Amino acid sequence: MWEIRVVVGTHPLTGRRKQRSFTVHGDGEYAAPRQAELVADHGVRRVYADRGDRLTVEQLLDRFEAAPHRWSPTTLRSYGGVLRDLRRDRLARCCLDRLTPAVLGVALARWAAAGATPSTLSGRFHVLHSAITWGVCERLLGWDPLVGMRSPPRPYPRKHLPPPQVRQLFAVAERRRLAAVARLLERPASRQRALDLFLAERNELLVRLALIRARVAVSWRRCGWRIWTGGCC
Repeated sequence: MWEIRVVVGTHPLTGRRKQRSFTVHGDGEYAAPRQAELVADHGVRRVYADRGDRLTVEQLLDRFEAAPHRWSPTTLRSYGGVLRDLRRDRLARCCLDRLTPAVLGVALARWAAAGATPSTLSGRFHVLHSAITWGVCERLLGWDPLVGMRSPPRPYPRKHLPPPQVRQLFAVAERRRLAAVARLLERPASRQRALDLFLAERNELLVRLALIRARVAVSWRRCGWRIWTGGCC
């Protein structure tokens, strides 16, 4: 009885060779050709070690983007732009076994010094961490190299303009509309001046809508709680 071991591949996480054992009954003359048959059927000629920690950040991002995802068109466009920025950065050449929170922190500081906004920093961090999380779920990576790292602060949400600034915008828009009317009266046949008046009137309507929304927001802040509790303003 003979035990024949055949290399059938590599482990996706450790990169070690995977072997399979076969039991053959008979003498040496019978086991030799049987070994050749088993190697031809189940063996591999060359073992490629494809360990996840030996991948670079760029290679991980390539596999992450090429994998099937249920992304909306908006997410696909936003992720595509961030992935292109990450690939062009020198962080893309860093191997995952050397990627640490300190290394990414240095990259974030470098991006901020180059003029990147808080939304850009937050977007790059979350896309990179999404790629790492995908690699862990797909068992391409055995661990998260950024575990315990906190994301950079996100930008503050946009707020409505205060009423004084909106009223100032409305005054400017109204002056421009009156100026456009006066210019059109000088040359009524001018198509360009008619278009200027149309744009001025449109801008004034938009600013008026913003003024109404600001007034509603102020009224709600003043009286919302009373209305909610059944009182009056």
